[in-house]
Amino acid sequence: MRYGTGENPVQWTELIAGDTLPAESQLFSWQAGNNPDIPDGLYTISLYTKDRAGLEDEARVKVTIDNTPPEVSISSPLEGDYVTEAVDVTGTVLDQSLESYTLYISEGDCSSAFKWVVINTSYSSVQDGVLATWQAFPPDGDYCLKLTAVDKLGAEAEAMVNVKVDTHPPVTPFISGEVENITDVSLNWTINTEPDFVGYNIYRDGQKINGYLITGSSYLDSGLDKGDYTYTVKAVDNAGPESEPSNEVKLTVDMRGPDARISLPQDGSKVSDVVDIKGSAYSPDDFKEYRLYVGTGSEPSSWELIRTSPLPLPYGTLTQWDTIGLLDDEAYSVKLDPSSTNLPHKTVKKGLFYIF
Repeated sequence: MRYGTGENPVQWTELIAGDTLPAESQLFSWQAGNNPDIPDGLYTISLYTKDRAGLEDEARVKVTIDNTPPEVSISSPLEGDYVTEAVDVTGTVLDQSLESYTLYISEGDCSSAFKWVVINTSYSSVQDGVLATWQAFPPDGDYCLKLTAVDKLGAEAEAMVNVKVDTHPPVTPFISGEVENITDVSLNWTINTEPDFVGYNIYRDGQKINGYLITGSSYLDSGLDKGDYTYTVKAVDNAGPESEPSNEVKLTVDMRGPDARISLPQDGSKVSDVVDIKGSAYSPDDFKEYRLYVGTGSEPSSWELIRTSPLPLPYGTLTQWDTIGLLDDEAYSVKLDPSSTNLPHKTVKKGLFYIF
C-alpha cells in the first residue's frame, strides 16, 4: 500500500507491504492528521497486489487531507469604526474545501452579543474582497459583526469586530449674532445634547472658518473688513456627519459712523429765547440714536443731555433749546453725539454760542 500527491502521482511513498494475506480487513492506519510531513492537499492511495502466477491488480482512491480550519478576517469596517451609510463589508475567507461562510450582526459588544441576525451567506472563498453589502441598518448604537466559516470536514473559524451604527446627523442648532467693536462679529447658538455630539463648524458666506471643532456655543469672528456677511453653524457628531445648516445670520460691518453735523445756529452766534438747533444725524442702515448735549464755556467740564432720539434725521430740527433763564453774554457749547448699531457713541460736532 502506498500514497502519492495529486490525482496521478509521479512519486509514491510506501505505507505497508507483505507477502501473506492480511488477517483483518483493516490493512493500515494512516496517521495523516497534523503531520508536518503530510501537508493538506489531494492524495491518491494505491493498493497493489501480485500473485505467484505473476498476475497483478491495483485499486486507487483519492482523498483530501485538510487539517487547517478556514482562514477568516474582516478588514473593513475596522474595530470601533462608525457606520453611517450602506457599506461593503470586506475581508477574507479561504479554505481549499470550504463549505460556506456567514456574516452576522448582533446588538451590543462582541464580548456579550447573542442576538445574531444573518447579513449574508456564501459558498465561495473570498480573498481581500467584498463579503457582503450591508444596507439594512438597525437603530443607532453599538453592534458586533461576526464572520464564521466552516469547511467540508466540519472545521470552523470566526472573526468579530465592534462597530457603531450612526445614521442620524445631530439636531440643527439655531444661531444669533451681532457686530461688536466695529470690526468683530459675536456669534451664539443653541447647545446640542446628543450623547455622541462632539462640536460645531462655523461657516461665513458658505466657507468654514474654524480650523478645529468648536466645543462651546459661541464664537468671535474678529478683524473683519467693511462688508456684508452671512453666518451659519453646523453640529458634528462622533461619526463625522454634520447637521443641516442652521438659520442664517446676516450682519454688516460698517467702519464709518453716521453722518452728523450742526448747521444752525453757526459757531459764535448769539442766540436767545427758544433756539432751533438744526442739522443731521443719519445712517441709512444701522442708525441707533443721537444725543444732544449743552455745557457751559468753550470746554465744558460737564454736559447736560437735552435731547435723545432713535430716529435718523437726514436734515432738520434736532431739538429746540430753551435759553430763557440763562445768563446773558455767557458762552455755551452744544455737542451732537450720534451712534449706530455697529459703532459706539462718538462726538462729531460741537458748536459755541452766546446768550444775549
